[in-house]
Amino acid sequence: MEEFISRIFGRVLLAALFSILPMFITQAADGGANHTGIYRYDYEYNSDDLIEDHYIVLENVAGRIVGRYYGTSDDFHEAREGYYPGFFVAVMRDLQIKDGEIAFEVYVSEDDMFSKPVDPKHKSGEQVSIHENPIWENNLIVTYAAASGRNPRKYNGNMVDGEIVLEMESGRRIFKKVADNTTDDIFLAAMEAYRAVLQDEMPFHSTDDKKQYKLSEFDYWSETETYPLDVYQFTVIDMDNDGIPEVVLELTNGFDGSFEVLHYEDGTVYGFNFVYRGMLSLSEDGMYLGSNGAYDSCILKASSIKDTYKEDVLAYSESGQDKNGNIIVSYYIGKSKVKEDQYNELSQNVFNNPTLWHEFNDANIDSVFK
Repeated sequence: MEEFISRIFGRVLLAALFSILPMFITQAADGGANHTGIYRYDYEYNSDDLIEDHYIVLENVAGRIVGRYYGTSDDFHEAREGYYPGFFVAVMRDLQIKDGEIAFEVYVSEDDMFSKPVDPKHKSGEQVSIHENPIWENNLIVTYAAASGRNPRKYNGNMVDGEIVLEMESGRRIFKKVADNTTDDIFLAAMEAYRAVLQDEMPFHSTDDKKQYKLSEFDYWSETETYPLDVYQFTVIDMDNDGIPEVVLELTNGFDGSFEVLHYEDGTVYGFNFVYRGMLSLSEDGMYLGSNGAYDSCILKASSIKDTYKEDVLAYSESGQDKNGNIIVSYYIGKSKVKEDQYNELSQNVFNNPTLWHEFNDANIDSVFK
């Protein structure tokens, strides 16, 4: 139980550590305006079962080029021995771009190796849901790699005509630019779109009835016209840990309430409605509670949000009856049956780590989205 909670909440703390690595990153000597973007290396031995492409993401942060590398465990040992590789995302440390040449190194830990490819939307391993993408079972390989001088791994190559060519032992690894927009660009576009929606300047697309609405038209959420819903407060939180935040609105009609999750995707803001008890006690980690009654509840986390909303059930309780007609309640974390106090401990973590809510008014909107 302690290990489960540590992975859920501890990874967020580790993410903060990676945000304080400027000592490993240097200013690109030849500017970098044309370097930023997403580059992909098409792995020559991809199969229908597994895509093993590598990615390089370069971003300009306050005039400094920073980068991330998305690769496989093959870079940390000499030969794969009959198993699928592990997958990682890592900060490009000591990144140097000068006179058409590029050099950097990456370091990975055992907790940075995952069983499936890491989506380039994730900026670090801490943003990857281990429920959706478990830790790789052969992750000790990266520990052994440190002893042999392959972790950290050093990379060198050239930047030519919009491509990055890395010189590897096995030959040249050619990365072609597949997008100019990086996560930072999308983040800024998303925040501007959210501000426009909240200030009633731009409609959002309701996934419930497939129509466009401005917030001033939100009374369609109410089942009756007597008590239309009002936006009470809002929060900005990365619900699915993809590096791009969502905006969650708490709505109330004076009695009961509901929630609307707004998500930016390719220029459109999508709205996903949660009825009362469908989302409760939203935590700063994006976890939330759901309830179907006094004894039936669950702990949820968004796994993917695009034009559809997908969520994982991290834990749940369900009620039934014994042979005498007495109510019995069973508790689960993942698929494992646990004791009530273990389930309650995880639930309490959601209560004890609430997201930061803002009263819905122009002053707060201007402050949050400035």
